[in-house]
Amino acid sequence: MKLKVYLFLYSSLFFKHYHHIDLLINTHKKNSNNNMTHLQRLVLTVLDSKKDEQFAHYENKAGLGRVALVACFLAFTGGIHFILLTTSLINGTYSIFQWSFYILVLVIFHLLEFFLTAMYNPRTCTADSFLVNHSKAYTIAALASWFEFWMELYFVPSWKGNLWNIYLGGVVVILGQSCRTLAMHTCGKHFHHIVQIQRSKTHQLVTSGLYSIFRHPSYFGWFYFSVGTQILLGNPFCVIAYALASWQFFNDRIPFEEMCLEEMYGKEYDEYKKKTIIGIPFIS
Repeated sequence: MKLKVYLFLYSSLFFKHYHHIDLLINTHKKNSNNNMTHLQRLVLTVLDSKKDEQFAHYENKAGLGRVALVACFLAFTGGIHFILLTTSLINGTYSIFQWSFYILVLVIFHLLEFFLTAMYNPRTCTADSFLVNHSKAYTIAALASWFEFWMELYFVPSWKGNLWNIYLGGVVVILGQSCRTLAMHTCGKHFHHIVQIQRSKTHQLVTSGLYSIFRHPSYFGWFYFSVGTQILLGNPFCVIAYALASWQFFNDRIPFEEMCLEEMYGKEYDEYKKKTIIGIPFIS
């Protein structure tokens, strides 16, 4: 009997037959816990570690699968709307051009979020780095803007397809996106989507580039990007709603982040604050 158990253990180890390893380990420990030799314990320990490695490997594969799924979705969505953009421009259907431009802008935003995170912080990069599922509030806001656009296009078509909306919204969106992307690039490995409450050994206060003017250029860019998308869509109600919601979000987040930064850098950050601005109205 013992010989059969040993053979199964070794075959599981060398041929990676991980099926029912949990059952085997628990049963063998239960039945012969007091009589286990050093070799038996060693084999069981190795099998335990191999099992953990297998599950970790599976989780990594699942993570890569999610990344691939989101990337394919964004690429497909972007490709379809690029075709719509070009055909609507040729046909002069500016309301469809307006919508397609907006979707392309949104796709580029999410792809850049992931790309820059992968470039500078690959260890923290996951499917969540696309920020597609940023929060419930983000999803609700997106759905509300889509609902307003299509309802107004149906009931008040004269509100859509206006070139001044497209030009002004496009400029605000591009400036906002450029500021955020440049800020992430300047910050490099020090940039995180989650507020850091502890200073790591490699953490440094970034004060160059846009950071020499704005304390939070990525937030500055995101604020105007979000408002710009609604100008681009010609959504009068969501322009106001997005401006208020974004302002409230950053009004809550920025003071908390600055409190953490003051704890990390002390007087260095206090001096930095005196030389820079936030750039979002009524937040200082």
